Amino acid sequence: MAYRTAGIGETRSVIEDDDGELWPLHELLGTERLSLSVVDLAPGGRGTEHDHTGCDCEEVFLAVQGSVDIDCLQASGTVETVTLDEFEAVSLPPEQSRQLVNRSDEHVRVVVASTV
Repeated sequence: MAYRTAGIGETRSVIEDDDGELWPLHELLGTERLSLSVVDLAPGGRGTEHDHTGCDCEEVFLAVQGSVDIDCLQASGTVETVTLDEFEAVSLPPEQSRQLVNRSDEHVRVVVASTV
């Protein structure tokens, strides 16, 4: 059987600041059509607000440690917050602007997968 394994200890975080870290795993895994990363957010930490309109990529977030909020900017300018408790997931369409936010007092860890 041909397979590859990868862990966050085998790669460097591409974001290292007070808000948290992000470890991309897809390059180590050799995937061609799937991006896979692990995000760790410190208490009060925020990810970068973004969407995937340009690449038409679907994105799934899975909270694997703690609870995390995903702030979704609506066309009206309002923000809708999706709260993921541990082991809950959400799928967002490419055009949806989103930002991970840790409003808790604990570190949170999220697995992020998207089509490429």
